This record gives sequence, C-alpha cells and structure tokens, in this order.
Amino acid sequence: MAASPHDLDAAYIDRVLATLNAYLGPNGALARSFASKGSLRLTRLPRFLPLIIASLLFFTSIHVLVSPICTKILAPRTYRGLRGRRGRNAWNIHVVSMVHALIVVPLALRCLHSPSLAANRIHGWDYDAAIAHSVAVGYFLWDTADAIVNFVDLGFVAHGMACLLVYGLSYRPFVLYYGVRCLLWEISTIFLNIHWFLDKLGKTGSTAQKINGALLLASFFGVRIVYGGMVSAQFLTELYTIRRDVSTTVCVVYGGGNILLQGLNWFWFFKMIQAFQKRFSAGDRLITAADAPAIVILPDGTSAKRKRV
Repeated sequence: MAASPHDLDAAYIDRVLATLNAYLGPNGALARSFASKGSLRLTRLPRFLPLIIASLLFFTSIHVLVSPICTKILAPRTYRGLRGRRGRNAWNIHVVSMVHALIVVPLALRCLHSPSLAANRIHGWDYDAAIAHSVAVGYFLWDTADAIVNFVDLGFVAHGMACLLVYGLSYRPFVLYYGVRCLLWEISTIFLNIHWFLDKLGKTGSTAQKINGALLLASFFGVRIVYGGMVSAQFLTELYTIRRDVSTTVCVVYGGGNILLQGLNWFWFFKMIQAFQKRFSAGDRLITAADAPAIVILPDGTSAKRKRV
C-alpha cells in the first residue's frame, strides 16, 4: 500500500526533528562540544541549552513581533509619535527589558536560600538557580546582539557582553550563588522602564513620574549600589582566595566583569541623579529626556509639540 501524503509529511518532520536534536539537543553535538575536555568545560550546559535557545527566541519574538503589534493596538498615537526606526526600536527594547525583569527576579528570589549553594558558594549547583541563569543567558544573548546591531552607546554593548560571559560560564558549575543575587539588580530595571514609558506617554514631570523616580533611585541605590556592592566585594574576596585553583581566563572574566558592572552601576546612578535634578528643578515646565519624542499625546486625544528647554 502506498504511503499517504500525511505519512510522508510526518516522516519528513520526524527526520528534521531528529537532525535538530542531533546537533542542538541536550546530548547533541553542540552540547557535547561545550562539555569536552578541550573546551570551557561547561559540563552542566547541555541539559539547559534548549532552555537558553527558547529564552533567546522568546525575547526576540517580543522585540520584533509582540511589542510592535500590541503597542500599535494599545497606544497607536504614542507609537506613531516615536522618532523613526530608532525610537520605535527603543520602545520595543524597553518592553523586552521589562518582561525579562518581571520573569527573572522571582526566579532569582526563590534561590536565595538554596542549601546547596550556601554550602559551596563557588562550585555549588542548584537546578532552580540554573533555570534562572538560563533565562538570563537567553536574554543577554538577545541584548548583546541588539546592542551591537543597533549601536547607541558603548556602555550598553559592554554591559551585555559582560553579563553574557559571567552567566554563560556558570555551567562549569561556577558561582551560581552570586549569580542569582546579582540578578536581583533587575528590580531597579522595572522602575527605570516605567520612568521611560511615562516620558513617552507624555507624563514627564507628572506626580506619577516623580513617585516612580523616587522608587527608581531608592531601588537602584539599594539593590545595585549597596547590596550589589556588598555581594561584589564578597565575591571578589572569594575569587582572590581560589585564584590558584581556577584558570586565568575565569579570573579575568569574572573579576573584570564584576568590576565593570559595578563601575557602570555607579556611573548610571550619578547620571540618573543629574537627569532628575535637571528634569524636576524647573517646577511645572515640561522637560524631556534627550531621546523623548517631539510629539506629546494630550489627555483629550490631540497632539502638541513638546517644549524643549
């Protein structure tokens, strides 16, 4: 009996899936190469490689599909008022950043009291922590690629690459204890994105933005400067203690990356303070960020030019 077209299609799909699994699956060629002796010895990576790929595709789809479609439906006037392709891309980037923060912060919080990580802060392993890291690695893959393709500032490129390396090399396993704690920095990102969206929605200088601005500064200072500084100092101390037991590459990536990220936190914190002082020092005048759109959608649905000062 001749095979039906349905059977032929099913057989073809099975072959495609088998081929993809042979190269990209948990035990595929790519996964084995990461764990081989001549590589970086990321022995725990194969099991989580599918999740990393899924995370990358998830955040990419939000960037190129979900955010543009939903924004055109929910806020069409605002989206049209954004300045060109770069302005619309910036909006979509902030949407992805918000989604990532809302996902990864709860994932990191549930790992803070992991007994296995507390028992061994350097080489401890925890399945839930690995899930949080994998989601973050997929996000930072997207973030780094976007920062390079749509280059705006060298700081964003450096931040994306540093985070990608730090979290991507954790599958040895290595310092997941500190990794999940550093993911809590994303708490401040939630308020940063809200502040940015309020700008684009014509709420610059509003009471809502002032309240959110206070929460942004407090959260940024609390989780990134104070808590982040304590975690970073503790980590660098332990890294120095085990420096003879790990490769020079690992010391450079993690030590240098840690210092770079903390330096960027301080730099951005002072930039935010300067921006808030400039923005709210003029009373009720409408002051915009440098990248704010030129058109404001007013409450009655009409539009007006922003007053730039």
